[in-house]
Amino acid sequence: MRAARVLVLALLIGAPLAAQERGVRAGAVAYFASLGSASQKGYQSGTWVGLEGQVAKGRLALGVRGLRGTLGGDPVREDRDARQTDAWLTVRIQPWLQIGARGKAVAVSTSLANSVWRMYGAGASFSSAIGTPRLRGWADVAVYPITAVVASQNLGTPRSAEVGLAYRPSSAPVEFRFSYLLQTIDFKGALDQRLGGLLLVVRSAGR
Repeated sequence: MRAARVLVLALLIGAPLAAQERGVRAGAVAYFASLGSASQKGYQSGTWVGLEGQVAKGRLALGVRGLRGTLGGDPVREDRDARQTDAWLTVRIQPWLQIGARGKAVAVSTSLANSVWRMYGAGASFSSAIGTPRLRGWADVAVYPITAVVASQNLGTPRSAEVGLAYRPSSAPVEFRFSYLLQTIDFKGALDQRLGGLLLVVRSAGR
């Protein structure tokens, strides 16, 4: 544990000034979500829309995203309303690497019941320019070992993974992000649920 602290401290001290950011970013989000399992994929789907914002200063960034939509399309299951909120506090320890704390809440409701899954954990993001500084690829992974539920089965260790591209055109101060986001809701003693789909974000570019 002490060695891990020393390594993180060394990376922070040695991180170049290029790793620092500042400013406020805000934008619109669309998530084309599909909910299924390892044996029964995509039995409910829907489009979720929302907003996200982030404040960055130096190597630190604090952000939040809210999404809302529906899950439906299965004749044997009742359609559901869904909400998801994500929050993160990250530190950029290299231009290509961010680590930090994550929080997530997913609420699913029908005419008969409401369930809420809350998850807390940590994650890391890796990014790199692809041919030009205006186009970057990135990958993000997170694990949520701390969970709480309302009117639902207990959770195990939920996880998420995201891979995508970010593009900043020269003609406007905006950023377009295209990615695939897969979230595994891990239930104890029951079938895991996989929530995945294409995620589109249009937001101010920041500095």
